[in-house]
Amino acid sequence: MSHAPYQPIACSQYDVYEIAIMHGEWLELRWHDEQGVERCERVKPIGLQTQDGEEFLLFQRNTLPTNAVERVRLDRLQSIK
Repeated sequence: MSHAPYQPIACSQYDVYEIAIMHGEWLELRWHDEQGVERCERVKPIGLQTQDGEEFLLFQRNTLPTNAVERVRLDRLQSIK
């Protein structure tokens, strides 16, 4: 998958992620990873990060036995529950 330019998300959507982080909520996210594969997973968001003009959600998956931190670019997120 080509690296498409980052498309900023709406501030209201950013607020949803910030609130979930503050409350320690688990979210079910659907997104396309860097290879273009659609993923749907239950994750615990733990932070937001900006790097090189792109914004990312930092999260931990409940399927990993470690506390590994992963990230997804915010404009790749398709839906949250």
